[in-house]
Amino acid sequence: MGHYIAQNLKVKLTYRTELAISLFSTVLWSVVNLTFFVLVFGEVPSMSGWSFEEIVFLYGFGQFSFGLFSCLLFTLMWDFGNLYLVEGLLDRVLLRPFPPLLQMVLEQFYPFDMAIIVKGALIAAWAATKLGIAFTAATLLKFVVLGISAAMVLAGIALITTFASFWWLNRYGLFRPLFTFMEYSRYPLRVFPRWIQWLMTFVLPFGFACFYPASAFLGERGLDGFALATPVVGVGLLYLANHMLDAGIRRYESTGS
Repeated sequence: MGHYIAQNLKVKLTYRTELAISLFSTVLWSVVNLTFFVLVFGEVPSMSGWSFEEIVFLYGFGQFSFGLFSCLLFTLMWDFGNLYLVEGLLDRVLLRPFPPLLQMVLEQFYPFDMAIIVKGALIAAWAATKLGIAFTAATLLKFVVLGISAAMVLAGIALITTFASFWWLNRYGLFRPLFTFMEYSRYPLRVFPRWIQWLMTFVLPFGFACFYPASAFLGERGLDGFALATPVVGVGLLYLANHMLDAGIRRYESTGS
């Protein structure tokens, strides 16, 4: 694992301009999102009862969990169908005496997305200060545990939709089109119609990737059970994804070249 990570860092650091652009785009995207919130709340006092500070806290928490996910899996999920199935790089992975998924994660690991984690934590901390959320050891531990659990939910959804490519082979897979749903998880689900709330809870559970765990800090009534269920949902999705990978590898037939 140490060799994988070291070689990955050498490759990433070779392209300094790409790294600088990546970090700049991360900051710029956050500025755009926060500016959007400011403009919206400049016209309306609240969004279905949710204040500007609460929306910003949701955004910060969502960025924290997404950053954890992005460091490990985003690049892999984005290019899995193209690189490993269509171009056949999975052949190389399967020939090595090392867990296939761990190999692919370490090959595509992108440590510079840790900037997203830091950014999300800082944004959430600013909003928490405005909302009067106490900065205690218990609160910080709760934030980290639920943030990691939310990242596990994202990882589970991403892996499941990505490994569907073993049965539906193409360069882009299902993860890319479904990725847009992730943006909705950073808004209060209760502002959407009930069918979307149901969809984001029980079918594509992106609600557990931000809204439900973040609501544990905002005193939203009736959502404590959903917040506490986030770690269970994350573990369950990862368990299902692992079985999908095993089944997909058994049916994998290489590129035929």
